[in-house]
Amino acid sequence: MKFKKANINENTIQDIKEFANNASGENLKQEDKKTVTKKRKEESKKNKFPYKIFLGDELKNRIQKEFIGIGSGSEFLRKIILEKNSYFEDKDIIEIYNLIQKEGKGLSPKSFIRKKLGLEATIEKFDYDKKNQKNSITTWINSEDKEKIKENTALSHSTMIAYGHAKILFYLETKNLFSFEEQMKLIKEAKDYNLDFKEFLILKIKG
Repeated sequence: MKFKKANINENTIQDIKEFANNASGENLKQEDKKTVTKKRKEESKKNKFPYKIFLGDELKNRIQKEFIGIGSGSEFLRKIILEKNSYFEDKDIIEIYNLIQKEGKGLSPKSFIRKKLGLEATIEKFDYDKKNQKNSITTWINSEDKEKIKENTALSHSTMIAYGHAKILFYLETKNLFSFEEQMKLIKEAKDYNLDFKEFLILKIKG
């Protein structure tokens, strides 16, 4: 059987190229890059102040893993710094952060908190030595953010560097702090004492 030779014009070639690009995901990659670039440009217009935080190797690696699949690492960090933790107020985070370094014997925040609350705790260590916090990461903030962070550091008697470090550390360490059953039990205990859940946690941790 003989096959007819098809006439391929420039339009046909272009169609084939577009089909190949779509099949390979090339267009999608380009669109993703454009979206990320656009987000970064929008962010840079609003947020003009760099907020540099210094981390040790372990913490830097852990937080960078959280960036995977996220358009802007800077915006992600900004949210961690500015948003409330699920279990602790900012001033309580700093208080626990300082308490661990005084009496925690190098325990990770998660291990320390669970131990203080009388829960089963896997003993995990964390390096709090400032000498080893040599890796800097930067998030860009606006003037309102800057004032809010300054206010929070003043209320918690902290510095901007320590505050940022503690917020990132506690974000990671409290993501899976309790099981559902453990949390329900603690909430019930808090109600028995007529206390807010967050208030109950910090009082019990402080002993």
